[in-house]
Amino acid sequence: MPRKKAKIDISLHPEVENRVSNVTKEYYKKELESLDPINEGEVNIHTSYIYLNGDEVEASVIIRNGLQNTINFDKLPIMITDEDNNIYFRGTFEATDIGDIPPLSARPWKFYIKLEDMFIKDINEKKLMVKFDTERLQAQVNDPNRIDLILPSDINKDERDAIVEFIQKMPPLEEKTVDLDVFSEAYSSEKETLYLTYVVRNGAYQDVKLDYLPYNFNKNGENKQIKLEWDGIVIPKRSIRVFKFEVKGI
Repeated sequence: MPRKKAKIDISLHPEVENRVSNVTKEYYKKELESLDPINEGEVNIHTSYIYLNGDEVEASVIIRNGLQNTINFDKLPIMITDEDNNIYFRGTFEATDIGDIPPLSARPWKFYIKLEDMFIKDINEKKLMVKFDTERLQAQVNDPNRIDLILPSDINKDERDAIVEFIQKMPPLEEKTVDLDVFSEAYSSEKETLYLTYVVRNGAYQDVKLDYLPYNFNKNGENKQIKLEWDGIVIPKRSIRVFKFEVKGI
């Protein structure tokens, strides 16, 4: 049975959306509508243009998410090839700035590459395209030692950088163990609300489900044992998951 075609809408990065004109937004929308549709369940990268600007190559793309869930990238390996599959560039980009791409959405993005990093530097009048470097993507997925970082969707870049730095200073994660630590704690006496950011690390090769996370809160010299309950807190295998909690009425 053939898969359904995905109905995709443009999703600009939140930090970009308020800075681009309505004309630019309409341009992205029309370009997206002009593309051949992708199937539901697929993720696709389309090349808008590639051109040389001085000593730098600018590659503009649209990343289409045909999945029913949000996607994001930590590192993104890409290739630039011509119609004969000659490789002009191959490299891996830090891709957290691309942000979360919602389900059935498309994110316009630009990659900037130093001309000296191009394998073939003559790109004038060439029909080039950006592709996912599927070999390297597959290697990342199949790496048994890979540790995935799962963050809440409402964490901004500064928070993410601080959390990553915090995690890097934690003791090495041992295999087959689960540990947890508090990244930040803040209390509002006016709102009687405790704000917590929790880091949970799962070094096992299987998912772990927790009924609650324990926390010892000291208020005015009095210790209170708190159970941070969630309907089935799941920590996927070989991953670090960050949670944000608001405990009210405390």
